[in-house]
Amino acid sequence: MDGIDYCVEVLASKTELEQIAKLLTAPNDLCMPYKRDTRKHHRNHFHKFSYSICDGLREVSEGFPNAIFLLEKLDGLFCWNQRMVCRNGCVVRSTFDHLPAQMPDWPPLNIFTPFKVEFYNDLPFGSMWEQFLSDAEAQIKLQRGPLEEEKQST
Repeated sequence: MDGIDYCVEVLASKTELEQIAKLLTAPNDLCMPYKRDTRKHHRNHFHKFSYSICDGLREVSEGFPNAIFLLEKLDGLFCWNQRMVCRNGCVVRSTFDHLPAQMPDWPPLNIFTPFKVEFYNDLPFGSMWEQFLSDAEAQIKLQRGPLEEEKQST
């Protein structure tokens, strides 16, 4: 497959989630609808394969200002991925990671984690972001130490 795989996870109240699901899975003029993942533990996941993403996702996000949309895009050859956190029609955070074959041990930073923790623990939106960055930086420093030592010994 050489298209782009889109996966959207929606964090919203049960009522809002059902309304959002109807909007995302309904056929429209702009592009193919998302397919809803029907597994019991993934009721808020939506997938599609396409070359472009419809602007409908932004419109849906504007209509549900308290919902959080976690969008992940992967190319068909698994060379890159992009993650975006959208709320109220805006991209709040995003990352783009090139996934070189020579670095299989370095997974992309998962920026979705603090937003999921906030949502499921009824914390204010964005309240864990700075702590998440501090923790990620600390882990990078821990990983960098052995690499620097190895570099100096060669």
